[in-house]
Amino acid sequence: MYKKVENLPGYVRDPSSSAIINNDISALTAYKQRRDYLNNQHESVLALSKDINNVKQEMQDIKIMLAKILDK
Repeated sequence: MYKKVENLPGYVRDPSSSAIINNDISALTAYKQRRDYLNNQHESVLALSKDINNVKQEMQDIKIMLAKILDK
């Protein structure tokens, strides 16, 4: 059975290992929501960066083709 830790609400001590454990479920839920949000934001940034790089490459290809047309 876990014992409450003095002066630390939401924390308990495991008597077998002496580990202090956070048992605040709402804090865990909030952490997971923040983590998921940040992961989604990171994935969006990576996707946009990839799209921008693709557009840059396509623009470079268009410039090369226009230069070839003008040289003829």
